[in-house]
Amino acid sequence: MVAIGVIITVLLALASTAEGVLDAPFAGGIGGRDYRPHTVTDLQSEYRLLIGDLDVDLRSVAFPEGETGVEVSVMIGQAVVHVPDDVTVTVNASLTGGEVVLFGELQNGFAVEATHTDTGYAAATRRLRLDVTGGFGRLEVE
Repeated sequence: MVAIGVIITVLLALASTAEGVLDAPFAGGIGGRDYRPHTVTDLQSEYRLLIGDLDVDLRSVAFPEGETGVEVSVMIGQAVVHVPDDVTVTVNASLTGGEVVLFGELQNGFAVEATHTDTGYAAATRRLRLDVTGGFGRLEVE
């Protein structure tokens, strides 16, 4: 317990300087978080976690016409975002170290930058723009 406390204290102490170095902000708490918004009014513009597993399931949301932006970040751990089949998606993902999986396409290593844009995104009626960032771990959009 003491070792975990020391690690968390060091991470929080470095937050003001490390946020500029690492690709994810220090925010959101510790542990596992599952978000399952059912309507657009339930939808948050940001989902953040400091350490742990973050699961954001957007499949029940009926997205409105136009572009809707959502940011997802985890400093250390895993973030998984589930998107509905009936919305056109563009994803920008960046991770300091680990692996990024966008619709089955894997990239890994350090300073990973990955993008995915559905065909016809610019002309689509309903568009979802995802910005997914992380420090160390795994980011996945499916």
